[in-house]
Amino acid sequence: MKGVPRLGVPDLLLTDAGLGIGNPGGGRKGDTATASPSGLLVGATFNPALARQWGRILAHEARARGFNVVLGGGMNLRDPRHGRNFEYFSEDPLLSALMASEQVIGTQSAGVMNMLKHVSLNVHETNKWFLDAVIDPAAHRESDLLAFQIAIERSEPGSLMCAYNKINGAYACGNDPLLNGAIKKAIDFKGFIMSDWRAVYGWDFALKGLDQHSGVQVDEQERFVGPLREAYSQGKFPKERLSDMVHRILRSIYASGIDKWSGPGPAPDMAAHHEAVVETARQGIVLLKNEGAILPIVGKKRIAVIGGHANIGAMGGGGGSSLVIPWHGHALQMPLGGEGILGGLRRYVLNGPAPLTELRKLLPDANVVFDSGEYPVQAVMQARRSDVAIVFANKSESEGFDSPDLPCRTGRTHSSVPSPRRIRTRSSCCRRGTRCRCRGAGR
Repeated sequence: MKGVPRLGVPDLLLTDAGLGIGNPGGGRKGDTATASPSGLLVGATFNPALARQWGRILAHEARARGFNVVLGGGMNLRDPRHGRNFEYFSEDPLLSALMASEQVIGTQSAGVMNMLKHVSLNVHETNKWFLDAVIDPAAHRESDLLAFQIAIERSEPGSLMCAYNKINGAYACGNDPLLNGAIKKAIDFKGFIMSDWRAVYGWDFALKGLDQHSGVQVDEQERFVGPLREAYSQGKFPKERLSDMVHRILRSIYASGIDKWSGPGPAPDMAAHHEAVVETARQGIVLLKNEGAILPIVGKKRIAVIGGHANIGAMGGGGGSSLVIPWHGHALQMPLGGEGILGGLRRYVLNGPAPLTELRKLLPDANVVFDSGEYPVQAVMQARRSDVAIVFANKSESEGFDSPDLPCRTGRTHSSVPSPRRIRTRSSCCRRGTRCRCRGAGR
């Protein structure tokens, strides 16, 4: 968004920053960034200080590139089938809010504006441009909106991003009960609300609470220029609302301090940033039960490493706005394709170093052997011949694509591809009266 130089109002220069400073499609040649562990792992640390530290890392790396607004983090509550689960912190409103708000505090303390997303109920990717999340207002306030309320009150983010989906019949970015009623009135959010890319369908979204039409370069029309001006000239759009939009944007610019600097900042300490995210990864490892004192792995003569392309790298987010090109590059990046506008961005990505290589470094006295897992019988034989087996199981997730099925509690397959028009947000697998279809379950 263009600023007003004569008034000292800077341009708003935005960058994706869900799990690091994004570089969509590698458009900025040679521009790499620190890649965070998944939001799920960050949430599993239960350590807000790490989230605040990550916010500062984002700010320093954004400023080095001249960006003054980071689009993240994502804090929607997670559905088990959602293709963007790896970006989000948890299913708990309090934990998600604490981690997200600390990230905001860290970013904005370093002079860069932070934006939280996606308001609200962005829990599906397949058909997300059409889905209608039908939910009782009280249940909404006790779930996703509760998380946003806590995060807003604790950290005062400069901006929020509204979601693609509908909520009770109205698109999130043009949803008056949500944006004007819940966010601005009930929660008393003082910043501005921007749209996700291709999420605006009319100038009247401005009347319903949207303050900025973002990503207009990929929309059919720039709704907040020609159409909004025409509505203003015809008296359909009040001057008071226009002033409120401008006031909210200016307020956030000055509150975050992005008016006090311009141009790229100093080069960040990438080595220190790398060590910080490695420590986050360590703290996010959750061990449920160390049965038989399997860990730590010491004194083992033969160790089998099985599956997951562990001889190449560890899986990263599979595409979209959260895909980061790490400072050492990708160990493997393979296009997966798919239907829809995001199909071209979908990737199978592995980031180095390879777990197999690192295990051999850490355990020089052990014979560490690798099996691809391509043939289960062969993998089982390898495991039986070893003192311990480490199995890597990968599940690719990506913006734009949900998991088509999951096992039910009954052991049957749960068909979870949502209707192209409607979902019930409080449905759960195999419970009577829901939209769940468990093949062979009789419901």
